[in-house]
Amino acid sequence: MANVAQLLINGVCRVRNSYIHGEKFTGGLEGQWECDATLIAEAHVVLKTAMDFINHALSGT
Repeated sequence: MANVAQLLINGVCRVRNSYIHGEKFTGGLEGQWECDATLIAEAHVVLKTAMDFINHALSGT
C-alpha cells in the first residue's frame, strides 16, 4: 500500500507525462486542450496544498 507521499509523487508524474506526452497535434478530441488545462490547474492546487501542509508541519505551528 502506497503512502501519501508516494501517491503525490505518482500523481505529479502522471500529470507531467499526460501533459508532455499527450496530444501532439491540433484537431484531436474535442475539448482535449481544456481537459489538459483543468488537469494541470487541479494538480497545481494539490501540490500547493501539500507544500503548505509540509511548511506548516516543519514550522511547528
